[in-house]
Amino acid sequence: MARASAVGLVQRWMPGDSGAYVTVPISARLTPGVYKLGIALVDPATGKPGVDFAMEDRQVDGRYLVGNLDVREMTAAERVREPDGLGAD
Repeated sequence: MARASAVGLVQRWMPGDSGAYVTVPISARLTPGVYKLGIALVDPATGKPGVDFAMEDRQVDGRYLVGNLDVREMTAAERVREPDGLGAD
């Protein structure tokens, strides 16, 4: 399980569509394959999911499945390429 901090993020959300870019580090030792990607906003006081989203696919542990993550080995060209600015609109 990977975690990223989004301190103060939720407090700025207004009704309607909201979005956020959060970078989550992934271990270099992760075995290549397809993984289910789940998200949750965790209450720092309890360490448990603290927000129920108005969406489907809530799991018993409070996470929501949002898609798949395809982990593969990088090619030599990808290793030397500069970051592509993911998340910068």
